[in-house]
This record gives sequence, structure tokens and C-alpha cells, in this order.
Amino acid sequence: MKTKIDCDKALIKDIFQNWYSIPNYQRPYVWETEQVEELLDCIKNAYENREEQYFLGSIVYKITDKNVDGVEYKEYELLDGQQRITTVFLIIAVIRDIVIENKDKFSEEDFEDITKTCEKRIFQRKSRGDGIPERMRIVFDIRKDVRDFVDIHIKSNGSTSDEKTFKSLSEDPKVNTSIRHMANTVLTARRFFTNNFSEMEDLFYYLQNNVLLVYVATENLDDAFQLFTVMNNTGMKLTNSDILKATNLKEIESEHKRTDRAIEWEEMESYFGNEFDNFLSQIRTILVKRRAVYALIKEFENIYSGNIWNRNTKKWDKIEPILKKGEDTFAFLKEYFNAYQNVFDKSHFDETGSYIIFNYLSFMAKAFETDYWKAPVLMYFKKFGYKGFGDFLKKLDNKLSCDWITGLIASMRIDNMNQILVCIENSQDYCNVLSSDVFNVNINDFKNVISENIYGRRYARYLLLKIDLLYKSADFQYTFPETISIEHILPHNPNNASQWRSDFSDEEREEWTDKIGNLVLISRRKNTAQGNRDFAAKKDKYFKNNIELFPSMLKLFNENTEWKLANVQKRQNEVVEMLLRYYEC
Repeated sequence: MKTKIDCDKALIKDIFQNWYSIPNYQRPYVWETEQVEELLDCIKNAYENREEQYFLGSIVYKITDKNVDGVEYKEYELLDGQQRITTVFLIIAVIRDIVIENKDKFSEEDFEDITKTCEKRIFQRKSRGDGIPERMRIVFDIRKDVRDFVDIHIKSNGSTSDEKTFKSLSEDPKVNTSIRHMANTVLTARRFFTNNFSEMEDLFYYLQNNVLLVYVATENLDDAFQLFTVMNNTGMKLTNSDILKATNLKEIESEHKRTDRAIEWEEMESYFGNEFDNFLSQIRTILVKRRAVYALIKEFENIYSGNIWNRNTKKWDKIEPILKKGEDTFAFLKEYFNAYQNVFDKSHFDETGSYIIFNYLSFMAKAFETDYWKAPVLMYFKKFGYKGFGDFLKKLDNKLSCDWITGLIASMRIDNMNQILVCIENSQDYCNVLSSDVFNVNINDFKNVISENIYGRRYARYLLLKIDLLYKSADFQYTFPETISIEHILPHNPNNASQWRSDFSDEEREEWTDKIGNLVLISRRKNTAQGNRDFAAKKDKYFKNNIELFPSMLKLFNENTEWKLANVQKRQNEVVEMLLRYYEC
């Protein structure tokens, strides 16, 4: 027997006659200022252009029969559209409170009508005779702290007026993601209606009577999940994490366990923010240990089915499913989430007696343009912990950077990282990993590249940062300034009257200016006029406030009172030899 699926349009005033729940498998409320402002501006423009109706979007929900204190009613479990409907919910609360704050500017009739209408849209008092339960129009089942926030800061008349509290909540990174964004939406809506106060009353009635949504409803959870996921192909974009979460929660029968897993998922999603899909991609790489062929969701479907594409044979390898949906997926993600926090959220000083691990991780995060090195880091740490971890990071960094600097194409660099994953998986002892030939580098090609001109190459900043890292003591925590630029000691185009013209011929400047021995880092944007100064003036004025940030610069100016050809050649030899010794270890 087929389940009935109902679809129709409904005005906001009708939508908010019902009772909704944001289920535990939903993502947090994440609308930013721009999205809220766009919604409000569109409604305002539609009103001012006298458009009969404004289409806000769609919602998908599962209908559930409820009985609370002897009152039976229908509850709508939202699977899609919670961002829009929650935003409207918060906007109504803001309108209610701005009207209350400005009671003397409204007629008694209008004041009563607006405030009472808003109150009923937000919270309904019990009426057993009318079959109406007492509850919020929207209940946020995903987190108790979100429900508490709504109960304290949204439900009561005047509760959105405390802008100082909302500002504090919206700016505190430790606050739950949904609460932080809800607080920001309240502030955004308050700004909008304060600036458009003269039209607020008309805008409110337009919102109630002319703004509509299309709803799709079913009583079957499987159908509801299917509707939720197919919305991704109809222009209403869901993130990979949204679909993956829904797909796996669907496999968990226990409501209690489903709630627990949804909360764990939200904690991960809140932690990573917009980078959550990147984390899921790293998990995919750890599982498959091959380059991705399809989009992330399709890749996970293949993981669950055991279909893995073999690039060498150009055929599908049919294997045992690598991971099962439901509890197994949540457990696997949680283990690697814990590993990620242990790796990237600690200074690691207590465990190692030095800042070697912290410095390497900070360096790689700052210096590399990609993050596919994180998958081997996570897999190694999860399996071996701190055993040889510093040495592993050094070898991993050297392998990836040498492949990059010597011109290996991106796909081959990724394949080499995947070979390291295979090595970790097959090794029972961390020493076997550290002694593996998967870390071998082409040292001759590396030497040739770093001995030539490097300025303007994408890896130039990386090499200069690496030199700085090598000059640092292992017990010193390495931090990076926000702005990092590359500066020439010997400039490209010195003035005709400068000392540079006397100390270097045109041929010497052409040969040595862009070599690594003539380059340093500065913690401010490059200033061409300052960069053309003579060496003594540069040393005294330009670098005075920067040398404490970059040890290689400090060493250069401490050891040199002049900068002539011999000085450049000496430093060139020094840094090249230092890098070669490091990469040969």
C-alpha cells in the first residue's frame, strides 16, 4: 500500500497554526546576516511592488500523531526548510517586541492585534476544548540548550529586546552554533525593522497574508527521508553532511540512540563549521586510500556497497563493504573526530617535552595550499598515538613538499599520500612506517630546483618558512603573523645613485636577486619604495619592527654589516645545504 504524500501551498499565517519539531537528525540553524537580510529585503520589495504573493520556498515534513496531557494533535517533523521557517519564527518575535517597545506609536486596536497575533505564532496556550496543546510552535529537539534559549529569549513578550545579551551570544565561539546564529538573526531583524519602522506594521501583515511556502508532507519516515534527500537535486541545495547524516540516522531504529547520534553529529558540525565536508572527505580517503572519482555522497555510497573504482584496470573492484551505515558510521566518525581534536587542538608540549609536533602541524597548515596531508596524520595518530609522531610529521612534510617543489603533478602527489595510508594500515609497528620507502624523495631534483631562481614560484614562501622553522629551537612554540610577504635584500630595480649599483653589476643582480639566499620574509605587505633602500637603511628602518618574528631575517642582519656578492653567495650556500641535510635525514 502506497503512502499518501500531500503537497500544496500555504500562507505564513496558516503555516504557523501548526506545531513543528526540528528533529535530532537535522543540521543546526546556520543562517548568516546576509541570508536574513536578503529574505527581509525580498519581502519588503515584494510588498512595495504590490506583488500579490511572495514565494518563500518549500518545506518537507513527516506528520506524527501526538497526545500531550489528553490533547491529541498533529506534529510536523521538519526534514527540510527549517532554516527558513526558524528565521520567520524569530522575525515574528522581533516584530512583537518592537511593537511592545513602541506601544505609544500604535492605536490600541493595532497594538493588541499585532502582539496577540505574534504571541499565537510563537507560543500556544492549552485549550482542551479546542484540542489545542500548550507548546511552542517550533520545538528544537536537537539540543536542550537550544530549547532553553528559545524558551528564555524568544518565547516571552519583550525577550528579544536585550540586544546586549544577543550580541554577546552571537559573538561567543563557545556558544552552540544554532544559538549563536539565532541571536545574530534577532539582531539583524531588529536593525531591519528599526530602519523600516514606518512600514513595519504593513510588512507584518504582508508577511502573514501574502508570503507563502510550498509544503510536502507524508506520514512515513522512509518516504520523508527520501523526499529530504531528493530535494538536493531540485535546486534547494543540501550539504553532503546533511544527506550523509540523514542517510545514517535512518538506519538507527532506537529513538534514544538516534537522538544521541544526532547530537554527536551536531557537535562535529559545529566544530568544523564550513569545513565539515572537508573532514568527511578526509575520512573517505582514509577508508578508500584512493583518489576520489565522484562527489562525496556517491563516494560514500560506494563505500557502503563495496564498489571501488580501480584506476589501473579501469574497472570496479567488488569488495566487502568497508563501512556499514548507521551505528558503525557514527562510531567511525567519532573516533576520528576525537583523533582530530587531539592532534590539532593541543600544544603537545606535555606529551613530547618540546613543541616539535605543534610546530610541524602549525607549519603545514600555514605553508601548504592543500590539506590532503591531514588524512595520513589522522590515521597514524589514531593507530600509534604519539609513538614516533614527530618523526612521522617530518617525513610526511618532506615527502609532500619535495614532490610539490620538484614538479610532481597533483594526482601523483595524492597517490603518494594514499600509499602512506596503505603503509600505515599494513604496519603493526610505527617503526615499520618510519622506515618505509614511501617517504623516499628525489633529492637531486630538489637540489637543482632550490639552487635556481625561486622567487615567483608558488613554493617560495613554503621554503622560506621552512628555513625559519629550522632556525627555531624545538622548545620554542612557532607562531605565524597574519600577513607574510617575501622581500628581496638586493632589490630588482635599485636607484641609479644607490650603493646597490656600485656593489653589483647588472649581470650579478640578474643572476642572484631571485635566489633563495637573497630572500627573506616580512610580516607586513611588501613596500617597493622601502625595498629599494640601501642595505644599511633597510637594516635600521625597514626591518626594525619585524626581525623578532622571523629568525632567518634576524640571523641575516646580525651576521652581516653589508650585502655584497660574497654575502649573497655565502647565504645561498648555507640555506641550500641546510635544506639538503634536512631532506636527506
